Amino acid sequence: MTFQKGHKLATGRPKGSLNKLTKANREFLHSILFDEEQFIKDWMELDLNGRMELRTRLASYVLPKAKDTEDLQKETQLFIDEPVAVGIYKKFGLDPDLFENPQELDFREWCKHMREKSEREETLT
Repeated sequence: MTFQKGHKLATGRPKGSLNKLTKANREFLHSILFDEEQFIKDWMELDLNGRMELRTRLASYVLPKAKDTEDLQKETQLFIDEPVAVGIYKKFGLDPDLFENPQELDFREWCKHMREKSEREETLT
């Protein structure tokens, strides 16, 4: 006999219901792990290293996880081929050759060129 979709022979546990053993285990573990008085007592008995280790282990449940270094390496350039200012100008659609010194970021000059670019775009629309 092969399994056929929609058969009613073995329905199993109803959807959303908890396994009784799992629920009992969860309640038991909760009572052990979250006894606040005992936790504070144990905390006071720990030395400095023990407290720091516990803090670092519990931090992952409170703070967001950091990105893997592999992801960071993908986003970070090892070598910068062009000056940072030139990259900024290009990112905003400006021609670095229009600037007096494209190697250095001059905020006032950048604002002037952005305003001119905006005015050109407005006249086109």
